[in-house]
Amino acid sequence: MARHLFGLTPADVTFSQSGTSVVLEPGASGTAWDARVGGTQITDLTDLDGNPIIEVTSDTYSTIAFYGPDGITNLYLDFGFAGGRTLMQATDLGASITDLQTNKLDISADLRSGGTITGDLAVSGRLSGPVGPYGVIAPSRNTPAWRPALISHQFQSGHGWTAQGAASSNLNNTAAFVRGTQCASITTDTAGGSANLRKFGNPTMDLTDKAIRLICRADDVSKIGHLNFFVGNSSLANNFKWRLWEISATTQLGSNNEWVTLTFGWSSLNSASGSYSISSTGVPSTTSGFTDFQVQAIGTTGNAYTLDVQAVEVIDATTTTFPNGVISIVFDDGADSIFNYARPAMDSYGFQGTNYVIVSNLGTTGVMTSAQNKVLQDFSGWEVGLHSYDGTVHNNRYTAYTAAQVDDDIRLGKQWLVQNGFRGESIAYPGGEYQKTTDGVGIDSIANRYFSTGRTILFQSGYPTETFPAGMPMRVRAVSSISSTQVGANNPTSLVAAGGLLDKCQLNGGWLILTFHKITTGAATVSTECSQADFQMIMAAIASRGIPVVPVADVNRLYS
Repeated sequence: MARHLFGLTPADVTFSQSGTSVVLEPGASGTAWDARVGGTQITDLTDLDGNPIIEVTSDTYSTIAFYGPDGITNLYLDFGFAGGRTLMQATDLGASITDLQTNKLDISADLRSGGTITGDLAVSGRLSGPVGPYGVIAPSRNTPAWRPALISHQFQSGHGWTAQGAASSNLNNTAAFVRGTQCASITTDTAGGSANLRKFGNPTMDLTDKAIRLICRADDVSKIGHLNFFVGNSSLANNFKWRLWEISATTQLGSNNEWVTLTFGWSSLNSASGSYSISSTGVPSTTSGFTDFQVQAIGTTGNAYTLDVQAVEVIDATTTTFPNGVISIVFDDGADSIFNYARPAMDSYGFQGTNYVIVSNLGTTGVMTSAQNKVLQDFSGWEVGLHSYDGTVHNNRYTAYTAAQVDDDIRLGKQWLVQNGFRGESIAYPGGEYQKTTDGVGIDSIANRYFSTGRTILFQSGYPTETFPAGMPMRVRAVSSISSTQVGANNPTSLVAAGGLLDKCQLNGGWLILTFHKITTGAATVSTECSQADFQMIMAAIASRGIPVVPVADVNRLYS
């Protein structure tokens, strides 16, 4: 702080009263105080040259001028006159106010230009205003709205479903629910037997161009051997069966006691029994005349689990939008072979893909540049989405990091996309792992702050691919690692053969997402490689079936 100037104006003079006149009093001495009456005398004063003084003395012209103590702007002077002490205010406050305004502008400019905070920042309440150069990064929210149910069983009181084969059941479980006030629960035995939740004799249902939506949860997903769903008639003497749950511990559709929404349609049908059959091209013998529903739970060997079921619903499968189904061709890691070999093959058919990039790897050996990705987007209509921002984080997987670290990586990745003019609205989780961070936060919930769709690698032969729209947009299922080194539905020959995934998609509808990594000019040697010849074969097979190829984000945008 600094001393303020007192006096030195025409009004700051010493004078006395003589009758009705005033008389100047040069050389008058007085004391300074901090109050008009009483108080404490102030002796920390200086003259105009900075010399210490303890009293104030007017000059030969009766003018008063001195500096007060640091930071003091008001003083009371006592010259012994009859009127008592007189209030004086610092006369340099105008200049101080000007300095303050200038400093305020400087501070504002500093705040606008950013800065660095070292250590933790504690904030009470919510932060508001822009965050980073582009403000808060959020998805465009082109995820389809919730599809209304055409038929809905919600397991409220009087639902009419029964349990069969369960070690125990609670058909009116008021302790666990996500709709209404209750759900239905069944528990498997430990011998691999099936626990069934069923309702027979429903009004006859036509499920042509329809899909099933099942809302459920398991208390321990590691103990799920199978989770199946049946439709049929004659007490399921005739039935179709879907197998719904992935077995691998790292590719579960949900976590313990987490409610999940599973959607599945005719393109992912697993088997038929009784008078029902599935043709060599994957077409069911009928899609109508059903009266029976059944949910079936089976535990792993020696283990039991409890399944809570909240809803079984029939929804429209939107074949009016994609009557031949829809395919998204997606690529992870951004290898330059995608640009060199996949892009030309897809361009010849007018197909657009989705390329998920690792930002820190762009332009390194064997990886596309940012400019090449712009060519994909701006001239071939591709979507450029995020795989991760940092290559090391990608290699370690998000499940190896805290929620804050995962948020940083995804946020920086989305910010990079925005800053560089990319319109991608989907993320592909590194290694397909979307489960939880080291401190227990769902990775898909973090990603949903920045993207509308999160792609997994949830797929096994005979299990459902994706529906349109996806039941869980942040856990979209995809066929991973299409390669001749694979055995099963993701082998290129199996993929294009009669009854393969292309046929099922074309003839039964649904959303088939095909995941590639590198395209090789020779034969594939690892599961992340697909030969150029196999890739071209797949593109030709898709084109011959008339299945549209649409980037992931655009599939959601085209929802109707």
